[in-house]
Amino acid sequence: MARMPKSKSLLSEVSARVVASTPGYRSWFNQLLPEAQAELTLVRNAFRDGELRGRQKRSVALAVMEVARERGWRTSGIQGVIAWLDAKQR
Repeated sequence: MARMPKSKSLLSEVSARVVASTPGYRSWFNQLLPEAQAELTLVRNAFRDGELRGRQKRSVALAVMEVARERGWRTSGIQGVIAWLDAKQR
């Protein structure tokens, strides 16, 4: 008589399928690849340094969202991108 394979426990099956994740909140910016973060940081720095002079913050945020979408990057909504433009550097 052939033996039935021993079934895995529910806990071991669930544990095998759990995706490793970082606990806590990660903003849309922190979820991007480092290369994307570096490019967006250049835009934020240019905005802060006045290189985008005469541009309203909302206009810059909308442009960031549009370009990011074209590149396949996820962003927050308009308020989140504006908050990111205003955020203090760490």
